[in-house]
Amino acid sequence: MPHPAYSKPEPHPALPSTPRTLSPWGIFTYCLTKRYCKFEGRASRREFWSYIFILAIILLGACFGFMMLWEQEILFYLCLFLLSLAFLCPTAGVLIRRLHDVNKSGWFILWQSVPFVGGFILLYYLVIKGTPGPNNYGNPS
Repeated sequence: MPHPAYSKPEPHPALPSTPRTLSPWGIFTYCLTKRYCKFEGRASRREFWSYIFILAIILLGACFGFMMLWEQEILFYLCLFLLSLAFLCPTAGVLIRRLHDVNKSGWFILWQSVPFVGGFILLYYLVIKGTPGPNNYGNPS
């Protein structure tokens, strides 16, 4: 029997150490809790697109929910602005970690500011397969 000081602790079953075993909702909550404003490391395609998918559902649901406030237009836009602001940091974090997965700097996010082609260039980096094995930003997640 190994000495307790030398044995590895068992991970908590509700919080896996990597998002590979999580559902899309689990990945979304993992990004919001464990990796809220983490810009270092890597995010797989699955982690990134699961997060974006759930975020899109939440934002669309909020838009339809806030339609009741449409008569007070300023309140409608204020609620959407506050909701978008709440998700700004985790979304930037998962986006930058996704760029790290393809061995690109987080500054590549600025491609979206180039008219006409910038968004397509950024999208290309978001959909391609990540670097196999370790790269400049760490091991794959």
